[in-house]
Amino acid sequence: MSSLLKQLNNAAGTLASSGGVTVEDNFSIFLASGTGGADLTATINVDLATDGGIVWKKQRNGIGDNQIFNAEDTGERWLVTNSTAEEASGANYFDWNTDGFTDKSGDSTANDYVYWTLKKAPNFFDVQTGAANGSGVWTFNHDLESTPGTVVFKRIDSSGGWTTWHKSLTNTTDYYLQLNSTAAEASSAGWISVSDTSITVTTGVPSGQFVAYLFAHDPLEDGMIQCGSFTGNTTSGVDVSLGWEPQWLLVKNITNGSTHWGMMNTMMGMTADGSCDRLLANSSAAESNNTWITPTADGFHIDSSVTSAEVNGNGNTIIYIAIRRPMKTPTSSSEVFAIDTQISAPRFTVGFPADMVINKELGVTNWVVGARLIGPDKYLQTDTTSGELTNAGGIQYDLQNDLDLNFFGAESLVNVFKRATGFFDVVCYTGDGIAGRTVNHNLGVVPEMMWVKERTSVGYGQWYVYSEYLGNTKFLQLESNYFEQTLSTIWNNTTPNDIAFTLGSNISVNGSTGNFIAFLFATLPGISKVGSYTGNGTSQTIDCGFSAGTKFLIIKRTDSTGNWNMFDSTRGIITGNSPRLELNTTDAEDTGDDGLDPANSGFSVNYIATDDDDVNISGAEYVYYAISQ
Repeated sequence: MSSLLKQLNNAAGTLASSGGVTVEDNFSIFLASGTGGADLTATINVDLATDGGIVWKKQRNGIGDNQIFNAEDTGERWLVTNSTAEEASGANYFDWNTDGFTDKSGDSTANDYVYWTLKKAPNFFDVQTGAANGSGVWTFNHDLESTPGTVVFKRIDSSGGWTTWHKSLTNTTDYYLQLNSTAAEASSAGWISVSDTSITVTTGVPSGQFVAYLFAHDPLEDGMIQCGSFTGNTTSGVDVSLGWEPQWLLVKNITNGSTHWGMMNTMMGMTADGSCDRLLANSSAAESNNTWITPTADGFHIDSSVTSAEVNGNGNTIIYIAIRRPMKTPTSSSEVFAIDTQISAPRFTVGFPADMVINKELGVTNWVVGARLIGPDKYLQTDTTSGELTNAGGIQYDLQNDLDLNFFGAESLVNVFKRATGFFDVVCYTGDGIAGRTVNHNLGVVPEMMWVKERTSVGYGQWYVYSEYLGNTKFLQLESNYFEQTLSTIWNNTTPNDIAFTLGSNISVNGSTGNFIAFLFATLPGISKVGSYTGNGTSQTIDCGFSAGTKFLIIKRTDSTGNWNMFDSTRGIITGNSPRLELNTTDAEDTGDDGLDPANSGFSVNYIATDDDDVNISGAEYVYYAISQ
């Protein structure tokens, strides 16, 4: 990346962290079950009451229409994208709030729903309504402040199709699609004119009331939405570069006249193995699962083995609308990290969509590490070199603020992370065996610690750990108490940057065709700290820059053998014996020593001569990762 682009990227990150506009301000995916008659209030921090926009509602687990509610009306009218019917109306269905919406329809508790919210915002989305004059021309201004990438028109006072223009159609003024239909693109010479301020529809507009939904195309690095196209390829597959990872996709094959408008998102499920749960804009059908599209750190991938015409018709043109994954820098640890102990109930309340979970029974058991990107029920173990394992019903992520865990029958510890700029990221990739391989990430800053693990069986299965305090020639192993090792083929003697990390040719981090996962950690002032210290053989306070102490802590000795000690305030970081678990062993919780004490600025470590896992031996070197209260 050029120095200018880096400056622009850093400026965008500064804007986001200082309260500037991010995708979270304008877009939300909200999952919920019916309430059985009660109101459902979605607090999503998107201001629909002030700014307007739409809520697109669809039942997931059964047949149900795609309903679009316009936040600029009273919440009593809606359109159905899988129908040509005019606008429907009924009792007050929606209230619009400054932090989301309230659905007052009281749906059956047996039904599961997804709500996609798009707020009116420059360079993102707009809604315009108006009356055509019957002369065959409709001209209206819009508020995108840029040329739209997609425009969808619908007559609302009478029946009519969902006529759709997209910037990647064969000819941008002569072709159109129908959102309610599987039909391929069709032509109507000069039917539309699109600019950064207005739109004119020049042919065949009858007198009546219309609505237009406008999706921006913003290719800048800090952009939130892109509209584009790709050509299906069943020989080598497809890689679409957006410059960021998507959380929502709409795709349509415009060449094939029998393909659906597929809608996929990461909340319902889009994984590193291509598994994606899909709904259809043109159909009332229930959600279905397909192995089609893999989100990547800078776009999405479709494997050559995917032969569905809907997403990879060979030689066909397929258009898309992509919306970026969350990009806001958190301001408190509670936004991105949750911890608790769990006895037997599988439902664990998190408070945010979970991206990674670390779970262990307090007795003698293996560890469980799951990630949304590898999908439900799949997990790894930090204390073994085993590849990816499966436990049916073990982990479910498609809940708004909860997590279903069903591994242990006795009391266990649950640590849950959310991916967020400057705090934590997860990346999945396929190895190529070539030294110097770079893997993009969305951490937004330089990773200071990374855990890399092969998910398949090409290599040897070790967890390789990078620490900036050891440098780019050394590594630790998460499943082992080994001290630091030196090997140039792991990190390729290259320090990661704020865009990518680099791998050597070692089979266990970059084996050709192997599937890998990387967890990336960084220091976020006041929230998290990746650091190091030297033991002094008595007691010392480690300053993490916190104000109310530490919630979660991992400490590892690096110059000699030592376990990966884990402490947390839920079980107790106290003056006295602070309970400890070890990420690299199946051992039960140890409550027998006073190696750790609380400190407002971080934590305090003590020397205990009888403890072989002491965290403050004189002259010993340690690395740590801490999260604040």
